[in-house]
Amino acid sequence: MGHANHFFSVSFSPGGNLLASGSRDTTIKLLNVKSGACVRTLTGHYGGVASVTFSPDGQLIASGSHDMAIKLWNVQSGECVRTLAGHTSIVRSLTFSPDMQLLASESGDSSIKLWNVLHGICVRTLTGHTGGAVSVSFSPD
Repeated sequence: MGHANHFFSVSFSPGGNLLASGSRDTTIKLLNVKSGACVRTLTGHYGGVASVTFSPDGQLIASGSHDMAIKLWNVQSGECVRTLAGHTSIVRSLTFSPDMQLLASESGDSSIKLWNVLHGICVRTLTGHTGGAVSVSFSPD
């Protein structure tokens, strides 16, 4: 079954066989790309899910929400393995570094945070955007 409300973000798994979608209904759906079937629904956010992204190895999904939280999910089990807190507004964009050691998050609070994925701690906060950014990305190198 689909989302109960519109969705904000989609992301393909590295192999292209799964699609994650984050919705205003506070859920994340994992869909089988070939069949279109919903494989799993991830619940735990208290606000709409504005951003979803797969880790480079496809084992984790990061989600950012209107509830200001970032959650890391195990793709196989569907369990939330960690919640990252520190933003003071909606988390609009997320991306993993190519080596998976860091997760970058962008928020309506005009900050970009870099998180240590293994330990779940913020290692740096970047400020300076007066109007806020809307997307973050790591360079391949």
